Amino acid sequence: MRVFLLALYLASLTACSSLGVTAPATFDQQAIVAQATITQLRISATQLLQVKAITVTDAQNVLAQTDAAETGITVARSMYLAACPPVSTVTACLVPATASAKLTAVTGILSAVRTYLESRP
Repeated sequence: MRVFLLALYLASLTACSSLGVTAPATFDQQAIVAQATITQLRISATQLLQVKAITVTDAQNVLAQTDAAETGITVARSMYLAACPPVSTVTACLVPATASAKLTAVTGILSAVRTYLESRP
């Protein structure tokens, strides 16, 4: 069962690229993908816990890391909105480097959590 769940999870992560869907290009798109990844990781951890493929401690670790990633997305969005308000006379807004760096850090956290779940015996 665990192998099936991991295979399903991996398939869902690669499905978009195999269907020709392009990678997220804008800050907003990247933030949305990060949030969706958080949801998927939490679902996967819950399913793996239910079939006893991971321990309660593993599941708690995943939750703590995804909570941190969610906080990171919130902070990055705040930085972005401070520089690029939704209602603006500016037609193009440069994403602040700090917001991009924060979102990149969040992506790194999520990648580590995914690797962590995939490595569980």
